[in-house]
Amino acid sequence: MRIGIGILLVLVTACGRTEVDDQSTSRCETDDDGAVECAYLSRNVWTGLGDLHPREVHHQVPVGTPPEEGFPVVIAFSGSGASGSLSFAGWPGMPFGGLHQAEMVRDLLDAGFAVLCPESHLNGATYWDSNIYGYSSVWELSEDRQFVDDILDEIDAGSFGPLNPQEVFATGISSGGYMTSRLAVTRPDKFAAVAIASASYAWCYSAVCWVPEIEADHPPTMFLHGERDLVVPVSSMLPYADALDDAGVEVEVVIDPEAAHGWIPASGPEVVGWFSRFAHAKAEP
Repeated sequence: MRIGIGILLVLVTACGRTEVDDQSTSRCETDDDGAVECAYLSRNVWTGLGDLHPREVHHQVPVGTPPEEGFPVVIAFSGSGASGSLSFAGWPGMPFGGLHQAEMVRDLLDAGFAVLCPESHLNGATYWDSNIYGYSSVWELSEDRQFVDDILDEIDAGSFGPLNPQEVFATGISSGGYMTSRLAVTRPDKFAAVAIASASYAWCYSAVCWVPEIEADHPPTMFLHGERDLVVPVSSMLPYADALDDAGVEVEVVIDPEAAHGWIPASGPEVVGWFSRFAHAKAEP
């Protein structure tokens, strides 16, 4: 297990939808102040009881020719009360590291990864079901479980563009980080690697966390965490990292000593570098 510690800073998110010239080399624009805005599309995925409940997925593919197998794809889960669309824009001075979230999306797109940002319940106004107390016992019956299965089916069907269903990655922040862990432990066959920000094991909540023995098929996992995080303390994440290491799973831990709860400034390069280790086919510029 590698633990990286750097001196970094924290900022956050905003929403936007822009048009990018077809001749551009990027789907995103960064202005002189460092604000990032990326073009994206939105699509309803019908899920829930009787397939009567549409939930949006915001998505984008990289500029360039896709690999023959399709673009590798990252599903990014937002934190509580944050729309998935907020992943595509951010500027300095915002809370919870939203600028760094948008920088990560930009860096993933520029590196050849497609990005999907699904909405949690009520158009992102709530949270993901993963770490609600007692939810593990009924997870297989939950709408969020069905929603993810439906997204994976839509990827396979080409609904979000030329994506590779064999190279799917997941990342998320806070509630979305717990959701990322939930998928890693329940659907390890579907995810090539995951990156968990300001969160821990699927059923944990804030400082309350017990980590079971980890199965060896758990996807390779990166943790991104602020040492000053009082919402989800680092102490709740480290046992998960240790359990992965004990199981022989590849794991990296990146701790920012200056950051609180949110995406850390190193999120973009760290997540891109981590996922690139497990993606075999990339876009041609």
